[in-house]
This record gives sequence, C-alpha cells and structure tokens, in this order.
Amino acid sequence: MTIRARTVGWVAAVIGGLALLGLGVLFVTLGLDQSDKVASVTGAFSALLGLPLSVYGIVLARRNVSGQPATESARKVSDPASPALGLHQQIHAGRDAYTAGGDQHFGSGGPGAGR
Repeated sequence: MTIRARTVGWVAAVIGGLALLGLGVLFVTLGLDQSDKVASVTGAFSALLGLPLSVYGIVLARRNVSGQPATESARKVSDPASPALGLHQQIHAGRDAYTAGGDQHFGSGGPGAGR
C-alpha cells in the first residue's frame, strides 16, 4: 500500500468518525421523535445516492480496459517454439483466471530430459 493510499484511508476514517460523532450530538439534542424523522430522511437520501453508484460500479467491473465485456477478452496463447521441441501448451487467459492445458511434463522423464 502506498503512502498516498494510506493517507486517504486515514483521512476518510477521520471524516467518517467526525460525521458519526456530529450525528450523535445532533440526535441527542433533537430528542427521540425529531431524531427519528431526521434519520429516516438521511437514510432515504443515502439509498438514493447509493443506487446509481452501485450500478456504476457493476458496469465498471464488467467492462475490460478495452471496453469489451470480460467474456470476449479471453484469448489463447501458444508458444511457437514448443512444437519444435515436441511440446504443445495452450494458455487460456480470461479476466481473472488462467488455465493451462496440453502436454505438461514436470521433473525428469519428459521430453527433453537429459539436456
């Protein structure tokens, strides 16, 4: 974590703590009935602000850097030197997961052993 990210985190935590403290003082001074009304309105506005932000976050999560959906960004990569060695390996690279298939030999006894 960089110093800048850590600083932003601490500043956000301090601002959030001060906001909670301020709301607590406000609710104590207003009384129970008026505090309930203020809390209801505050919750409604928070929900109205949170809905478009969550939809925007979902859209960003499903979009790739190139603007294509994650399912279309999968590609196959094959090493051109492998067939010359008697090896063949394909790597399927998706958004978050990598799988490899084909002839994979680990340790001794595979093609090219004793080189």
